[in-house]
Amino acid sequence: MIKQGIYHTPDVPYAYAIEQNTLYLKIQTAKDDIKNVYVYYKDRHHYEKPFSQVSMNRTEGSENFTYYEVELVNVDKKFRYFFELIDNEGNCFYYNERGIINEKPDVPQSFQFPYLCPGDFYHPVDWAKDGVMYQIFPDRFCNGNHNNDPEGVKPWGEKVVGNHDFFGGDLKGITKQLDYLKELGVTIIYTTPIFQSCSNHKYNTKDYFEIDPQFGTKEELRELIDEAHKRGMRFVLDGVFNHSGDDFFAFKDVMAKGEKSTYKDWYYIDSYPIDQRKLNYVTFYDRYGNMPKLNMSNPSTVQYFLDVASYWLREFHIDGFRLDVCDEIDHSFLKKFYERVKKENPDAIVIGEIMHMGNSFCKGDELDSTMNYPFRESVLEFFALRKMTAENFIEALSIRQHSLRKDIHKQMLNLLDSHDTARFVTDASGEKKRLMLATVFQYTYLGIPYIYYGDEVGLEGGNDPDCRRCMIWDKEKQDVTLFEHFKWLANIRREHKEFVDGEFNTLLAKQQFLIYERVLNDDKSIIIINNSEEEKLSYRLKEGMYCNLLTNEVLEGDRELVVDPMNFMVLHVINK
Repeated sequence: MIKQGIYHTPDVPYAYAIEQNTLYLKIQTAKDDIKNVYVYYKDRHHYEKPFSQVSMNRTEGSENFTYYEVELVNVDKKFRYFFELIDNEGNCFYYNERGIINEKPDVPQSFQFPYLCPGDFYHPVDWAKDGVMYQIFPDRFCNGNHNNDPEGVKPWGEKVVGNHDFFGGDLKGITKQLDYLKELGVTIIYTTPIFQSCSNHKYNTKDYFEIDPQFGTKEELRELIDEAHKRGMRFVLDGVFNHSGDDFFAFKDVMAKGEKSTYKDWYYIDSYPIDQRKLNYVTFYDRYGNMPKLNMSNPSTVQYFLDVASYWLREFHIDGFRLDVCDEIDHSFLKKFYERVKKENPDAIVIGEIMHMGNSFCKGDELDSTMNYPFRESVLEFFALRKMTAENFIEALSIRQHSLRKDIHKQMLNLLDSHDTARFVTDASGEKKRLMLATVFQYTYLGIPYIYYGDEVGLEGGNDPDCRRCMIWDKEKQDVTLFEHFKWLANIRREHKEFVDGEFNTLLAKQQFLIYERVLNDDKSIIIINNSEEEKLSYRLKEGMYCNLLTNEVLEGDRELVVDPMNFMVLHVINK
């Protein structure tokens, strides 16, 4: 009897409320060791009442683990439960709070989920999971108003050197290109910071209540958001609340008054007076003196930034925030921030910049989503750098998937690159076929496809600041084939909801060959990706009729399909 690998805890992501009377449960077992899993459950206060038994559903696992899940309903919202596991030889054992036992457990040792409290329910951001996000670095996207160009603005497209190169991109420029974004299939626009700051990236904020003049005015922001909303697009701002600029009023006051400053507790200061050469205070990253770290456990600091959030949500009807370096901010502040955002607009989204798993932030009371860097790293290694096999690729994604609530996993922002990384196509040695295969996976996997401006037309760039080149607007220099590929992916994702809400099932993961299906009720699509540069991929198609979503060709099943190297096929099953 094999009992390794079994795990459950009555907390996210293994147990959580999904509706008023419904509890989601998941249990992990060692890969293929268990044939069936049942859960016994009842109202936690009905000691004498017998347990109800229900079979759990096997779901996509990993190389090492299999997972079983189920949704339980109890109108009284109080749960007591334990698991029965049957191995491949028919041996039966049980699992409860005390671990693995051979006899059916007594009531007191059961797992408990005491009450489905309404205040603990997570409400998914329904519009998000269906969307496609587009990240804009405003200074480099489009210059729509030359009258607000900063002094010394460089010619569009000239080489980027540092943080004080300005090219004149602005809010008017984004408004001007909204129809371009609409054609691309974008539904969510996220801009890096637009608040007043002396740098081109604006992550050292001077004033959180003002738009930087080089980007335009508040009236122009209102126009941009209104026009985006008319086109069915959402608009997300970047909130830099881990640190301020050193010219922010509070830090300036501390520099001027030292320990007598009203704002000394807004920062982490080791000694006085402030010394910006020796850096006797905590900063962002590795001793960036112009970005002092904010103390978000200080009540007055917390209140100030909660008011910042309310201001932009109320006055400009933004659709949410992306929080910079949010994994270095107090959990207590993030919970208050999340509550304030949802109070102002229950439909708004809160996104965290977290460059690792960050599971402790994703339980449903701090963030709705994160920039999914674990996804990016896996896609980069498999498609661009070719350092990973399909087996390891799926394993890495499965670990990520099962670390999160299912509803939040659907809202993860699946980026390939960003303003903090080299461009994907540059990491792929300029091979655009690798980018095309990666985006096929990106748009047909669980989560929200995320485009960094210019990827869709072949914009290249190395690490920061080279990844922040000016957008290509000259049609003759744009990769039109790539643009049409992105458009097509957005269209099939919009038309076939299995790519949004369907289950993900791996059919084949071997070396550089990857085949999987997305299934939602009676709707099913099969995605075949040949990531090999040399070998053809042969796959036996089951009996039935299929539509090739790229060519619209109807294919008859019960036949051998051959996919050429560095190519793909997306087939939708035609229901009779």
